[in-house]
Amino acid sequence: NFSAKNKVPFNGLAKLFVGDLLEDEGVNSDFLNTKISSYGFNFQFKYFPGAGALHGFYLTPYFGFQNGKMDDFTFDFPDSNDPSIEHEGRVGAKFNYFGAGIGLGNQFVFGNGFTMDILWVGLGWGMNKLTINGTDPSGDVNYEEIHNDVQQFRQDNAVAIEDLYAKVNSSYTSNSIDIIVKHPFPYVKLLNFSLGFAF
Repeated sequence: NFSAKNKVPFNGLAKLFVGDLLEDEGVNSDFLNTKISSYGFNFQFKYFPGAGALHGFYLTPYFGFQNGKMDDFTFDFPDSNDPSIEHEGRVGAKFNYFGAGIGLGNQFVFGNGFTMDILWVGLGWGMNKLTINGTDPSGDVNYEEIHNDVQQFRQDNAVAIEDLYAKVNSSYTSNSIDIIVKHPFPYVKLLNFSLGFAF
């Protein structure tokens, strides 16, 4: 599958759970409206408990992953010598999601071999890794200060982060900073239709 220039998946749900937390720390939660592009793959196996395979009701365990990239947006970085000075830099983000679940569906095989598949519902779980990278061309940014702010945010909000079963960390060099967030996320399928051919 491929997705081009859509909002962050479930961005309304993300704002509900972490929007206030971000705003309290001075992070504009509107970045969750930033458009993303993504691609992914899904694998599934079908078990037909009825009389014949490929026809009728089935159970399906499924596995999948999704990689995505968020459009860059601007961010004001603190100067390495004078905190009253800010430099406009760029922030980009990418995510990697792996998940699995089990679903219920029906497959219909017609006389000419064509098939119609309806996956009614699938429920599963997975893990998402979000990497946010910040850079600035000026070369005068105090990335250590941002790193320390992230660590302080993690300590101040340890209970809220733990309630979301998330992990937050950061690392930096003299040229950039990476903020890494890992968190579980549901892998839900609902009314997936597909057409095929049975050999």
